[in-house]
Amino acid sequence: MYEEWRQDPQSVHASWRSYFANIDAGSDAPYQAPPNVGGSSGGAGANLDEIVAALAARGVGGGSTGASSLEVKKAQSDAMKIMQLIRAFMTHGHINSDIDPLELEKTYAAAVGEKFAPGSRFKELIDPAFYGFTAADMETEFFVDVDGMGGILGK
Repeated sequence: MYEEWRQDPQSVHASWRSYFANIDAGSDAPYQAPPNVGGSSGGAGANLDEIVAALAARGVGGGSTGASSLEVKKAQSDAMKIMQLIRAFMTHGHINSDIDPLELEKTYAAAVGEKFAPGSRFKELIDPAFYGFTAADMETEFFVDVDGMGGILGK
């Protein structure tokens, strides 16, 4: 992988690019833990200027003055919800697929009750309504910019 990075740094994940760059720079600690999302050292708050600029470019925030703090907070909140929804699909999306030809889930639900049916709670997590999104939001473009998730959240 290191050789691939040397030939084309974009061919490896951002975390590996950082690691290999630190090794080449002679760092004593080439591994750097990623910042906490929303924390004081990076994360969602670190991209505030980008979020404000993206909102202003879309005409949100009342013209040339930029977005209001309320609009920025909503944009940040929506971005976090989108990331949570994507993560839920990544981890629990298979539960919603129809891979039960024997219909064991129905049998199990009838035997012990719907509350304890496999996946009943997880199916809520992959429903956009669980995060407060409505049918009107399905056509809305949200600004989500997360380092290292370019393949998933490509612009």
